Amino acid sequence: MRLIEEEYFRRFPDLRNESVWFFLDQVQEVEGWESYARTLLDRRWPRLILSGSSSRLLSGEVATQMRGRSLTLEVKPFSFKEYLRWKGLSPETYPESSTRSIIEKCLLEYLDTGGFPEVLPLEEMFHRQLLQNYVNTVIFRDVVDRWGVTNITLLKYVVRRLLTSCSCRTSVNRIFIEAKSNGLHCSKNTVHEYLGYLEDAYLVESMFIETASERRRMTNPRKVYAIDPGLVNAFVGRSGGWGLGRALEDAVFVELRRRGCTPSYVMSKNGFEIDFSFMDESGEHILMQVCSKLDEKNVLERETRALAADTRKALRLIVTLHEERNITRDGLEIVILPAWKWFGSI
Repeated sequence: MRLIEEEYFRRFPDLRNESVWFFLDQVQEVEGWESYARTLLDRRWPRLILSGSSSRLLSGEVATQMRGRSLTLEVKPFSFKEYLRWKGLSPETYPESSTRSIIEKCLLEYLDTGGFPEVLPLEEMFHRQLLQNYVNTVIFRDVVDRWGVTNITLLKYVVRRLLTSCSCRTSVNRIFIEAKSNGLHCSKNTVHEYLGYLEDAYLVESMFIETASERRRMTNPRKVYAIDPGLVNAFVGRSGGWGLGRALEDAVFVELRRRGCTPSYVMSKNGFEIDFSFMDESGEHILMQVCSKLDEKNVLERETRALAADTRKALRLIVTLHEERNITRDGLEIVILPAWKWFGSI
């Protein structure tokens, strides 16, 4: 790797004492890259960018190899704002009534196809095939090859079980019991390990119940979200209740993580669930529900009763596909906001 540096300064010797950017892509393919990267950092004048596949270059490993002298940037699929830019639309300003229908149509397409850039230009018939290939790549390259997994049947079962449970509460113990009942040989620890591998490979991410007790946090069911809603739609289709509501919740979770928030879900003493509880960038506490529509009376009742049951000082928000209004329940104001506006709010 030192040949890169030697050849560069052979061509531009006057820049030896200037700040120089080094971009090393797929650096994990070179044995001993860590030593060379640290050597560059020790000289202080270079600016070093390392990039590579998550299968062999985990962010934690980079931080360890760089002795903590690194900042990590995760490259995720397009957000909805980025998706709009790809479509040639402006997400910075809320659309006028003449263009709002276009933005809403784009949101439905985004929830169906997702935000992987390579998928978007393809004809619809190829979307599903490429996204399925992405999931299979994670299974075989990022998990099987990296971690030496031999029980591939169980791994595939865990993947399918997690994707069909996206935006719903689930537990490792439940997956373990169901796997055993389907004749798969495994242990609970193995299922835990596989879930950890899939999170390291950025296929799914877990969200836990909001509690000060670490024991309660780990023993209560978690909610699992895919890194992109298109993956779930392509891999499991519309089965198991997967639809616009759960796809929207998945996209909201990914956007919250992109904004640096650490959301949890809330369960009241009466068993009412709040989808997300988090602190935003300004430090304001937000309690959020996500649903596709509120046009049925029992849906509005269900979503608002959970928000009203939590009496803490917080902004209460319901994100839905189309509606926008403010309502009051039990003396508490609840803001209903269309998803396209919330996605473009920052």
